[in-house]
Amino acid sequence: MASSSTTPLPLQGKIALVTGGGTRGIGADTVIELVKAGASVAIGYRSSANLAEEVQANCKPHLAQGAQAWIVQGDISDASSAQTFAKAALDLVGGKIDILVQCAGYMYMHGIHELKEDSWNAHLGANVTGPLFLTQALLPNIRDDGKIILFSSTLTTNLANFAPGYLSYLASKGALEQVARMLARDPSISGAERRITTNVVAPGPVATELFLRGKSQEVIDRIASSAPAKRLGKTEEIGSVVAFLASPAAAWVNGQTLRVNGGLMV
Repeated sequence: MASSSTTPLPLQGKIALVTGGGTRGIGADTVIELVKAGASVAIGYRSSANLAEEVQANCKPHLAQGAQAWIVQGDISDASSAQTFAKAALDLVGGKIDILVQCAGYMYMHGIHELKEDSWNAHLGANVTGPLFLTQALLPNIRDDGKIILFSSTLTTNLANFAPGYLSYLASKGALEQVARMLARDPSISGAERRITTNVVAPGPVATELFLRGKSQEVIDRIASSAPAKRLGKTEEIGSVVAFLASPAAAWVNGQTLRVNGGLMV
């Protein structure tokens, strides 16, 4: 049943595009939190239509009156595919969006001695090049006062849980944080005429299926103990921060990397 609240929702009437939204992790709960705030959402996915349809179905009980949840397939691992995806998404939603959230990414663990050029390039493509050129392709169609929200990782500045295997992943995410800083300072984007903000959400360890896979309970407990509350983050806690950054309440938040990690030691 659609929301019947008479109180205006903060994202009522807004249209969001979420890459990596067709998952069971942070992307999926980010979609749900945006829908709960009143937005219509285009759920981007790369390969699993079934998962995307599952997220779409989970949106239905929370949709505000007139709001919609769409699904759109595409690969954004390089500039060309990102531009193709942008066109498909815009065609689906009617040509304009208000909120761009880029949850999609790539991570493969290896250290310097195992590093291969194709893996390095895959990280840069999915985590920097694709998001940058998707933003470029969509910018003319992001409405004034729009929001661009990128995803990084607390590990880019976290020393307590750093491991050599994160080499390519953290290099690419660190680069993405700098991309966001530059976009936020570009007067053609964030100036008085358009007022589009760009921010980064950098989660700490979150209890997702992907994070938990292959880890012993001892390892999970050790990582969780790094936070004062002695627990992992929840996917909805990340999604709710995205919903805040997407809302008018965050109009004066720009060029920031928000490390959502429960006070994890850094």
